[in-house]
Amino acid sequence: MNRSLKISAKSSLCLSTQLSSVSVASKIVVAALLAQLGASTALAVPYSLAQQPAGTGGREPAPNVILSIDDSGSMGWDVNGCMTMDWDFAYYGSRFDAGASAGNCPARESNPNPSRMASLKSALFSQFGDASLATPTKGKIPDGRIRLAWQAMWNNGRGNDNQAGNLTVGNLNSMKPFSGTHRANFSSFVTSLRAKQGTPSHKMMENVYNYMRSPVGDNSPWADNPGSSQSTAYLACRRTYHVFMTDGAWNTDGGRTAGNADGSSLTLGDGITSYSPTSSQSRVYKDGFGAEADKPSTLADFAFRSWATDLQDGTGSTQNMANSVRPLIRKSGTETVINPANGHSTALQEFWNSKNDPATWQHIVQHTIGFGNAAVTWSGVPVWDPQTDNTYGGDYAMLVNGDITWQNPIAVAESNRSFELWHMALNGRGKFYPARNAEALTAAFSDILDNVIIDTSTSLVSVAANASRIQTDTLVYVAGYESAAWNGHLQAYAVTNAGVSSTASWDAATLLSAAVPANRVVLSYNGSAGIPFRWGSLPSSSPAIQRTYLNSADTRGAERVDYLRGVRTTEGAAANTFRTRTSVLGDIVNSNIWYLGAPTSASGLAGYAAFASANASRVPMLYVGANDGMLHGFVASSGANRTAGSERIAYVPAGAYPNLSNYTQQAYTHRYFVDGSPFSGDVKVGSTWRTYLAGFMGAGGKGYFVLDVTDPSTTNFAESNASSLVVLDKTMPTDDDVGSIFAQPSKDPANPTRAVQFTMMNNDRPALILGNGVNSTNERPVLLIQYLDGAKEVLPLIASTATGGSNGLGNPQVIDINGDGKADLVYAGDLKGNLWKFDVSKASPSNWKVSFGGNPLYTAADSGGTRQPIMTAPVWLPHPKGGIMLGFTTGRTLTSADRTDTSQQTLYGVWDNTVLALGANQTLTVTDDPAKRVTDGQDSLVQQNMGTVVLTTVAGRSFFTHAANPVNYGTTGINPNRRGWYMNFTDSGERASSNPYWFNGNYVMVPSAVPASGTDSNTETCSLTSVREVGSLTVVDLIKGAPPKLPVFDTDGGGFTGSEVVSSKVSNQDDSVSFSTGGGQGKLLGTKCIGDGNCSGLGTDKHWGGTVTGWRER
Repeated sequence: MNRSLKISAKSSLCLSTQLSSVSVASKIVVAALLAQLGASTALAVPYSLAQQPAGTGGREPAPNVILSIDDSGSMGWDVNGCMTMDWDFAYYGSRFDAGASAGNCPARESNPNPSRMASLKSALFSQFGDASLATPTKGKIPDGRIRLAWQAMWNNGRGNDNQAGNLTVGNLNSMKPFSGTHRANFSSFVTSLRAKQGTPSHKMMENVYNYMRSPVGDNSPWADNPGSSQSTAYLACRRTYHVFMTDGAWNTDGGRTAGNADGSSLTLGDGITSYSPTSSQSRVYKDGFGAEADKPSTLADFAFRSWATDLQDGTGSTQNMANSVRPLIRKSGTETVINPANGHSTALQEFWNSKNDPATWQHIVQHTIGFGNAAVTWSGVPVWDPQTDNTYGGDYAMLVNGDITWQNPIAVAESNRSFELWHMALNGRGKFYPARNAEALTAAFSDILDNVIIDTSTSLVSVAANASRIQTDTLVYVAGYESAAWNGHLQAYAVTNAGVSSTASWDAATLLSAAVPANRVVLSYNGSAGIPFRWGSLPSSSPAIQRTYLNSADTRGAERVDYLRGVRTTEGAAANTFRTRTSVLGDIVNSNIWYLGAPTSASGLAGYAAFASANASRVPMLYVGANDGMLHGFVASSGANRTAGSERIAYVPAGAYPNLSNYTQQAYTHRYFVDGSPFSGDVKVGSTWRTYLAGFMGAGGKGYFVLDVTDPSTTNFAESNASSLVVLDKTMPTDDDVGSIFAQPSKDPANPTRAVQFTMMNNDRPALILGNGVNSTNERPVLLIQYLDGAKEVLPLIASTATGGSNGLGNPQVIDINGDGKADLVYAGDLKGNLWKFDVSKASPSNWKVSFGGNPLYTAADSGGTRQPIMTAPVWLPHPKGGIMLGFTTGRTLTSADRTDTSQQTLYGVWDNTVLALGANQTLTVTDDPAKRVTDGQDSLVQQNMGTVVLTTVAGRSFFTHAANPVNYGTTGINPNRRGWYMNFTDSGERASSNPYWFNGNYVMVPSAVPASGTDSNTETCSLTSVREVGSLTVVDLIKGAPPKLPVFDTDGGGFTGSEVVSSKVSNQDDSVSFSTGGGQGKLLGTKCIGDGNCSGLGTDKHWGGTVTGWRER
């Protein structure tokens, strides 16, 4: 039942000059759990909604990638070693290629096969994109995801000279973010490549080493933005990769040497770890060649030197960068490598295992690609296994155990040197990719880029946070997340007289991960009805958009559905596996837990008593949205045939599908999915009462959905009932007025598990009333009346017809004036600071309207005229002079920029003195008088000032109060008559955090907060910065704007003894707080108190009464 205000001749409280008295049918009690909405910052359309919690959004620096390309003459041959027209000379044969014999090849003019160079160009364009096309492509690399430098052996494809510095700071091909002009330059480079001359591989390796040893300067490859001046230290955690691609062995060394780097004792780049070539741990790396003065080093020596050396150690004018590169450990602990031929074994320590890259210093990881038979074939040891093409296969175990050693590439024939590509990769902690044909070459580049992106996509720190809590008589339920793997939790803690237990009774995440995926009840929507979320249930023909989205990344949609349902066998670290999860339950950030037990409304409407009786013993449930693409329903407490914390139902909204494939990717970047807060209500559909639950995507997408949660028994919550359990889904809206909805429940005082947004309308149809949210196509404020019966159509009440204004309607307050269980008035604010009133009191929808002639009741703006957004629902009380007194707060937190916005936000008390009159049979008449608007902004109100002097501090919480200026109410709003009051928030950046709510008598409780902030999601960083939320609660007389007359809070921590300070505001500088009190002395329990047995709550005096609320940190 809606909160109602009955008006009768026997009442003593005047609502209007035409009514003698009123009586309150039900006790006015409002309680709101929280949601994060806030600050006002002018932004371009549409709003760029934040997709990560504050302080978890910074991204690991884009890696340096150096691409070295073989443009030697043999690249003019095909993969079989036969000439093509890309070769400069005309004759038959294979020259030096072991893959073909002279005379076995066609004339180059008639060779149907593409040259290796042509295949190379095709592979590069497919993976890196082609900016030269009329419609440029980007391959698999988004703009800025890597930084790229490149070189080719012969003057970068333009000549015969290989002695010039092909890779030099400031050159066209030097390190820059891979986007824009740099993309275009790379495409031009690829296009210009032509096969010529020999293979000077040593020069290429030396170029890379010298380039990454470049001194400090604007064009340094380590600079944050090469080419721009920089006064701060370079990001020391940036990774560097070298991809060396060749079609055969080197034949020109140019006298370059790195010494016998892998065969000499040295101290590694951390300045601590010693490398010894005589150790059993180093046998796979070392060889005995490269020390002779008249002989070149091996290519493996160059690779080892580039890995083992701190490339930016402060010597040679380099920057002395911190050793902050994150180790990559793919095989943790000790691995015993056994030679199956003789049983010899070596216990490789984690650091020396070539599968791992433990280096923390600035170094180069080496990947190699051998293209064509000549690059993957050699005689003698070590033997490569062509069946597996595994870097750690073949004779790898023999090398590790010292049963064989590397050949001397200097002493063998050119055709036998290709094994060096394998040795180089192991010494540089990378992989060797044998590519025998064009398809394998493309796959090699693809896999390398996949792994580079995966390697640089790990969360920088593990941030754990409790994001939502709700309390019953015996349990506190807490939801939250850990950002390291973006897993969530929903835990229950026992509540006793001594406080909250420090140990969770259960965690839904643990139970869900242990559940059998095939047995889960997961539902979805096919565009017209509810369906099971299984691949076979998704439409396979028009429209097949859900399958298309799930297949979009790799055509593995069926496996992806199984993964989302909880199958773990496809998880792993390899590029062809799905992202590894620590829990099947995704992170829970902005979605508040909704508890639903037995029906408890005091509704006297026909049939409700029988409905409540029939469902008195239904299973209590917890509903919450998670960023795994689902709304989850968990059993709240144990009982007959039920396990507390077990999942009964989950729902994948239609609007989640466009991004579900990203959720499974190794390089997953966090985004919100089902991040809105669900709430429920009892509605009469036809002749039957039902309990419906509304869910929202929040910043995860547009629209809303409704589920029938009347009966959560296992027989009813079943996939076979999907069509009846899913009432509607409008998360892929075609309505241009539906945006991303950040709804909070305005609770029915008679039933705290019912939101007043579920209501009966005066045309006797059940409905869900919502603000249309932000980023709708039309960008205007609209009240959505979503019918829940019949055709389930939407009736929009458009507050402002102007489109494209970056506007939208926030949370509505629904008021039943005459107590008949039907909505009469709705108040809601918008992003432009307008407080709108909607009159839905008539029986015919054609008479429903925006009050005051289509104008707002009030427009919130600060003293300088800057509009203040209103996104939370107003709280209301009857005014002693008639009409309705409304309390509302301003501010928003939608974008990352909003978190640090310091625009002045305000708490308002505004009197709507519209005449409300009752006729026969409680028939309501609402007079619409545009002259009743408050048009002079703050000039029509009395300013109240919250004190900034701390009265006292206890347990990290500071207490304040304010003095009240008298408010002389008058209809004109012109001095000395006023239409209310306002009070600016005093902390910099403080703004509304959730709906204000009724507390006691004329007093209301107002939650506010300075939101958490931290590294922006677009900022490259080696360490995240995070400033936690600081929440506040203000108690104020809504009519007078005055502080309480008696103590509200225990300001000395010793319980209420009579010595407490009378305060009107508490600001928590230690941890966010929440409180629960059922008429006795209560405690404000912080979300960070949960699980901490030493955490004391903030007391509230028993004479104030009260209800459940929340005040939390994000």
